[in-house]
Amino acid sequence: MTLQKNKLLNWFLVFALSLTALDCFSHSRSESYSKINVLSNDNFYQVNLSANISNTILNNFLRLNVFNSADDVRNYASSSFKLGDNCEQDNNFKFTSNQSAGYTKIQSSFTCQSLPDLISINLFLDLGPSHAHISKIYIDNVLKDEHIFNSANEAWQPDFTSPNQIIQNSFSSFFKLGFEHILEGLDHLAFLLGLVLLFRGKELLLVITGFTIGHSITLALGTLNFITVNISIVEMLIGFSIFIVGLDQLQQHHKHLVSSKTFNISLFCLAGLLIIFNFNLLFLFGLILFIYTYFLLQLSSGKRLLMQLITIFFGLIHGLGFASNLSENPIVQDQMFSMILGFNLGIEVGQILIALLAVSLLTFLKSFLSATRFQILNRSLSMYLIGIGLFWFVSRSF
Repeated sequence: MTLQKNKLLNWFLVFALSLTALDCFSHSRSESYSKINVLSNDNFYQVNLSANISNTILNNFLRLNVFNSADDVRNYASSSFKLGDNCEQDNNFKFTSNQSAGYTKIQSSFTCQSLPDLISINLFLDLGPSHAHISKIYIDNVLKDEHIFNSANEAWQPDFTSPNQIIQNSFSSFFKLGFEHILEGLDHLAFLLGLVLLFRGKELLLVITGFTIGHSITLALGTLNFITVNISIVEMLIGFSIFIVGLDQLQQHHKHLVSSKTFNISLFCLAGLLIIFNFNLLFLFGLILFIYTYFLLQLSSGKRLLMQLITIFFGLIHGLGFASNLSENPIVQDQMFSMILGFNLGIEVGQILIALLAVSLLTFLKSFLSATRFQILNRSLSMYLIGIGLFWFVSRSF
C-alpha cells in the first residue's frame, strides 16, 4: 500500500512541477526576421520591407493580454519600423497570417529621398527582453549589410560601402546569436539537462554533438528553402522531445516508477485529453506509436545507441524551430556557409559550457548529499522534465 502511495505521489509531482512552466513559457527565446530592399529610382528610393514573426509568439502575447485583439497587434507592428528622417512610410501596410505555415508576414514600403541612414526596429523588443530581430538590407536585390536587433540595440546605421565586411559580420553575429539561442531558449536548456542526466563522459559529448548535427541539417535545409514547416507543430514536438528524455531518465534509473501498467494508463490519458481538444488523430497515433515502440525497445534491450540516434532526430526537430523562420529570410550564396557555421558553433560552445556546468554541479551534489537524497534530486529533475515537456507539448497543441 505504501509503495502504491509513493507511486501516486511521484506521478502527482509531474503535474505539480509542470505548473512552474507557466511563467517559463512566456519567457522563452523568440526571433523575428526582416528583409529591407532599397530600389533605386531617378529622384528617390523605393524601400520594400518584408518581415516574419511566429504565430506562436503572437498568440503568447494575446494569451498574456499584452494585446486585446489581432487589430491591436497590427497597429503595434505598423509603427515598429523606422528608416530615418528622409523616409516616409507609404499607406500600404499589410499584416497577413499564414496558419498552415505557422507565421505572420508583415509587408510595408517607404519612399526615401536618400539611402536610409538610421534604421530603427523595435518589433516586440520592448515587450520581450529575450526577443531578437534579424534584419538584412539590400540595394537593388544585392545584399549590403545585416544587423541583429535586441532590447539593448534598437537602432542601426547600415554600411553600404563595405560589402566584403558582410561575411565577417555574419559569422560573428550568428555565432553570438547561436550562443544566446541555446542560453536563453528554456526548451533547449531543458532538453540538454535531460541529456546530462542520461549520459556521462564521451557518451554525453557524442549526443550533444549529434544534437548539433541534427540542428545543423535542418538549419541548412531551411536556409536553402528545401523545407517549409509549421512552426507551431515544431514547437509542440520540442516539448514532446523534453517529455521523452525525462521519461527515459526515470525509466533508466527508477524502473519501479515506470511500470508497463502506469505507462499504458498515462498514454491513454494523454490520448484522451488531446482527442477531446480535437487534436489531429493521425499525428497523435504516430506520436503514441513512437513512444510505445521506443520504450518497448528500451525495456527489452537497455542499449544506449537508440537514445543517441533519437537525439539526432530530436536535433532535427529543434533545428526546425530556427529554420522555419530563417527560410523566409533569404541570404546570398557567399554568406550561407559563414552564417550556418557561426550559428552552430555558437550553439555547440554554449551547449558544452552548459553541460560542463551541469555535470560539475551534479558531481558536487553527489559528493555532498547522501545517496538517498541524491536519488531524490535525480528523480525530481526527471519528473520536472516530464512535467514541463508535457505542459509545452499540450499547450502548444492549441
